Amino acid sequence: MAREHEIGRWRRVARVLEAEAEQLSSPEAKSAKYIELARLWSEQLDDLAQGALYFARAVEVDPSVAEDVTTSLSRLVQNSHSQE
Repeated sequence: MAREHEIGRWRRVARVLEAEAEQLSSPEAKSAKYIELARLWSEQLDDLAQGALYFARAVEVDPSVAEDVTTSLSRLVQNSHSQE
């Protein structure tokens, strides 16, 4: 029950962050918000697929973050394999 409550809380945070990202006009700020969303989905909600989508959005709006995103994705994949 506690885990379900925690997941619900993180999903509400994700909705707020998504709304904030949509309001941003600066590519750098929007990209940073998408990276924050990617980490939330990947780390807090254990949804690597959704996290990867937000990482892709971050690169789409600001290609200069591609290297950092690649590093983050590699780290997440390595961590997910080590937990199996």
